[in-house]
Parts: sequence; structure tokens; C-alpha cells
Amino acid sequence: TIEFVNSTLAMMFGEERDALIGRSLASLVARSQTTSDEEFASQLKEKAFERVSEIICLRNENEKFPVEFSMTVFETEEGPRRLGILLDVTERQEIQRMRQAFVSMVSHELRTPLTAVSGFISLLEMGAFGEVSPEATEQAGRAEANVSRLMKLISDLLDLEKMDSGTLNVSKAKCKLQKILEAVDEASRTFAEGKGIKLEIESVDGKDDSLYADADRIVQLLVNLISNAVKFSPQDGTVKVTHRLDEETLEMRVIDQGRGVPAKYKEVIFERFQQVEVSDAKQKGGTGLGLAICKTIVEMHDGTIAVDSEEGKGSTFWFRIKRRKA
Repeated sequence: TIEFVNSTLAMMFGEERDALIGRSLASLVARSQTTSDEEFASQLKEKAFERVSEIICLRNENEKFPVEFSMTVFETEEGPRRLGILLDVTERQEIQRMRQAFVSMVSHELRTPLTAVSGFISLLEMGAFGEVSPEATEQAGRAEANVSRLMKLISDLLDLEKMDSGTLNVSKAKCKLQKILEAVDEASRTFAEGKGIKLEIESVDGKDDSLYADADRIVQLLVNLISNAVKFSPQDGTVKVTHRLDEETLEMRVIDQGRGVPAKYKEVIFERFQQVEVSDAKQKGGTGLGLAICKTIVEMHDGTIAVDSEEGKGSTFWFRIKRRKA
């Protein structure tokens, strides 16, 4: 039973304070009619005790609106009491919806012409419009690289928006590690060779390589890690991709010969927009989102991701996920 409310909460529900006192907490919440007020209040307390939970409340008996709700216990002279904190998040959700719509619209409007530009450059390089001089071919190659970078940026921004809204999904199904590695090789080898880097991907070689995972997301994860490794590897260096399979887990390692990651950055680099040096974004390319997306994908597979590294001795980025369906 509600014993006290402040004026802000009364205004939130469009009621006078006195009108709310004495009512059941459950009477403020939109819910199924199959449970009693007491049962629902008990479930609500369990759901929100010492944590923030989102619920749908009722204003003027029929207007629904989203609320963040949390509860804690404190002592009074009359005994223990429960303190409930409610925050109307209607405006926040509307802003989030508008932001999602904006990012989606802008991404689509950018991606469509970029795809056309990329296709035109490819035709130009193939000589579809006549003989192309070596200098023009070189400039076309640079243009295509920049288009690819912009396409990657758009994809990262879309994934970032999905991460923020909780809609970055994984569709787990039975798959084979070897098929994943073949797709990774196809997506990464040309980029690596173009940078003068040798790419070595360990083959499964007949082992049981069955997984229960989102194969496309694992490919995205590995391609991101390889791309980073290639960018920071010295000319004529080697990037190795190895794996270890046991009954329960898959562990993948991407090993480079680059400058290494300082100890203070080993956790920070997995956060969004973080890079070891400010100049990296300009010199190496990228947005600082790739590793944050990798971390999210691994966590959505109930896994762990980290880096082992010493400055000047290269880095080993690794992740470990469960092989079997939980």
C-alpha cells in the first residue's frame, strides 16, 4: 500500500497526492487481469528490488506510458519500509526512436549512392569505358578504398545504433567452423595482401568443428580482428589466425607482429571510439567502433574477449565462446 508520494510522482500520474495514498502499487501498472494485486505487487518487488526495471504504467486509468522503476528497503521508527523510485522515460524512448529512424534513413541514403560509385569505379578499372592509364588506375584504386571505408563506417554506425537500442541480434544455429574460416579468408585476404601482409588461417583438418552460433556474426567478428591486425602490422609481416576446439568451447586467436598494446589500454580499447593513439583514426583508418562491436558479439554468445600483448612484441586478440546449445 502506498503511504507517501511526492508531488512529481503525483503530476506524472495526473493525480492529486492524496488520491494516490492508500492505493496498491499494482493499481498504477498496466498488467494482466489474471493476477491479484497482492500477487502482482510481490512479483514487481522481486523484479525491481535493488535494480532498475522497465515497466508500463497507467495514467488516468487508460493511458499507458513507460517507466523505469527501482525499489529498496530502509528502516524507520515504525519498522522497515520500501522506497520506490519511478522515472517517466516516454521522452527518452521517443528520442531513441527518432534517432534510430534518422540513422537508418541517413545510412540508406548514403549506402545507395556509394554502391553505385563503387560499381562505376570497378567498371572503370576493368576498362569498360576505354583504356585507362596506370595513373588513373592508381587513383581509381584509392577512390575505391575510400568508398569501402565509408561503407564500413556506415555498417559500424548501424551496429552501434543497434547496440544502444538493444536490437543487435544474433541468430544462433548449427554451423561449421571450417565454413566460417573460409568466409573469413575470402573477406580478408585481398585486404591483407594489398597491405603487404601475409595472412595464415589454420584449417580445421577433419576435426569435429560443429558449433551452435551465429555464423555471420562470427565472420564479422574475425574479419574485424584481422582488419585491425593487418592495419597495425609492419610491411611484409604475418597475421595468423588459430583455433582451439574442445568439447565445450571454441577459442580463436588473431596474432600480429605489430607495435603491441600498452597495459593501460588492454581493457579500454574494447570500448567504443577508443584507440591507443589519437592519430590512429587518421593514419590507420577506422572509427574506434570495431572492437566494441566485437565485444558485444562475443558477449551475446556468452563468451569472453581479451588481448595479450607487450609493447613492441605484437598482440594476440582472442575470444572464447561455448560450442553447444545451452
